Amino acid sequence: MDRHAGTISFETELNKGTVFYVDLPVAPVASDVPKEQHGVLDPPRVLLCTADVGAAAHMRTSLKQGGFEADIANRIGEAEDALMRENYDALLLDVQLPDGDGPALVQRLRALERFQDFPIIGVTLGEAERKQIDAAGTGGLEGCLYAPVDFEVLARAVEAAIGQSGSRPPKLPPIEE
Repeated sequence: MDRHAGTISFETELNKGTVFYVDLPVAPVASDVPKEQHGVLDPPRVLLCTADVGAAAHMRTSLKQGGFEADIANRIGEAEDALMRENYDALLLDVQLPDGDGPALVQRLRALERFQDFPIIGVTLGEAERKQIDAAGTGGLEGCLYAPVDFEVLARAVEAAIGQSGSRPPKLPPIEE
C-alpha cells in the first residue's frame, strides 16, 4: 500500500461487522505525463482521405499493423477540417473525391506555411487518375501509390515520407508495386 501512496481504513460496529476502505490516488493518464517521463513515443498519425470505404478500412488496418495511427476522411472538406484541428504526421490522399480533387487540396495546403514540408502521398484507385498523375507529375506529392495497393509498400512509403529523424526526407519517386 505504501508503494502506491494509498491508505487502508475500517469502521466496525458491534454485532454488525466491519467495513474496510482502500483509498488509492488516481493515476495520471498517459497523455498527461510528458513522453520523456514514461518513455513511450506516440505512434505517427496519418490522415487517410478516400471515398472508397473498403479501401480506407484496409489501408487503416495496414497502417496500424505498421505502427501508425490512422484516421479516415471520406471527403476533401473533412480532410481539410481534420488537418486544421489535429496534428498529423502525413496525409494519404485519393486523387479524385466526390467534393473535389486531391491536387487542388495539395495546392491549398502547400500555400500554408504549416504544410509546406508536410508529407502528402497520393493514392489512386483508378486507371484514369493514374494517367492524369503520370502526365502531370506528382504536383506537390511525395509520391503516389496505385491500386491495387500493396499494404506493406503503403506502410514503407508512409514511414519513408515521415522519416525516422522527424526531418523531411528527399522527395520520393512515384511508388509502384
